[in-house]
Amino acid sequence: MRNSGNVDEALVVRIYRRLQTLEFDPDIFRTKPLIFLSRPSTNWRQSQSVFWSDAGDIFDQYFGYAKLTYEHEDLHRFFTQKLGVCEEVPLEKLAKNLCLRAWIGGVSSVLRWLMRFIASANHGIAATNRWKSCHPPLRCFCCRAP
Repeated sequence: MRNSGNVDEALVVRIYRRLQTLEFDPDIFRTKPLIFLSRPSTNWRQSQSVFWSDAGDIFDQYFGYAKLTYEHEDLHRFFTQKLGVCEEVPLEKLAKNLCLRAWIGGVSSVLRWLMRFIASANHGIAATNRWKSCHPPLRCFCCRAP
């Protein structure tokens, strides 16, 4: 099913539900991309790059989020307890990917995500676009000749 490109999501859910009740070695999910995610884009991932909660669209190319696909399928325990998928992306991984993203040229999107993160941590005190009013225009300069 994984190699064909034609994925029967209902069958995948049935397989995961059955595995939830069986004893098996979850290391196979770390070594092979056996976790199917249909949102935000269709792909197969290994368990170490999957987290239950969505960290935001800025990280979609780096991480997968099981909740987006399986929230209504009662598979939370399967992913977090059986497979060892973390609830949220650890802050160290977020910071590493933010730095990489900013270095590549996504400073504006990184700042928007960071302000949303700060706002949610402060119970919505800061507005997501408020940073625009409190900083001078940002410009990134790379190795360009004058």
